[in-house]
Amino acid sequence: MDRQRKQAEEEENDRMKAKQREKAERLEERREQEERQRREVLQQDHLRKTKQFLQRVERSDAAPLAVTSASHTSPWARAQEYRSERREEENTALQLKKEEQRKKSEVLEEKESDQEEERMRELRRGRSAFLDRLQSGGTEVAGGQIELQRPPVAMEEDRRGWQTHSQTSRPQDTFTSPEPDPAHSTSEWREETSKTHTDPDFEWVVMKLQNSFPFCERPFLEDIVIQSNGDYQQAYDLLI
Repeated sequence: MDRQRKQAEEEENDRMKAKQREKAERLEERREQEERQRREVLQQDHLRKTKQFLQRVERSDAAPLAVTSASHTSPWARAQEYRSERREEENTALQLKKEEQRKKSEVLEEKESDQEEERMRELRRGRSAFLDRLQSGGTEVAGGQIELQRPPVAMEEDRRGWQTHSQTSRPQDTFTSPEPDPAHSTSEWREETSKTHTDPDFEWVVMKLQNSFPFCERPFLEDIVIQSNGDYQQAYDLLI
């Protein structure tokens, strides 16, 4: 029994070895076949390249000038292409810089506009405060309206001097020199003021002040001109 079992085991081992040997042989044949195919492909590729090389050599021998011209043209074309690419890159960078400068300019303009608006608001507040101070010096009349201020001393003296000169220039009754009534003087001053408004010089001074101080109302500027006795420089100094 032991001999039969040992023999069966030996036979089984022999069969396994035979299978392994056959498998190794098949693998070797496959490797050899693949190697032959690879060599054939390489040989064909080598022959094709050799043929192409010989054809190029034949063409170069047949037309050497054409090959020389082509060899000079190809680098020139590559150089032109490189210059074109560099030019496009520079143009793109320039456009980016211009866009950045434009954004900075817009921000700066917006900032300057805000500063100008703030300055104009300050100017309007100053003009309003000056108008309030000027109006606070007026006299309250019936109906809650504010009467304009009387002319300054210099203007009043000039008006009186003009009246004195007009009185001395025509014959007067030496026995009658009544004192002027205050109410009558006020009415005369208002009448003179209304006449002054139609004076071309008065209108010119008012219009010039309007150009210099566009945020001031015309009645307010007329009051300043009246108080300045029609002197533009004096009125301008009062407003600044």
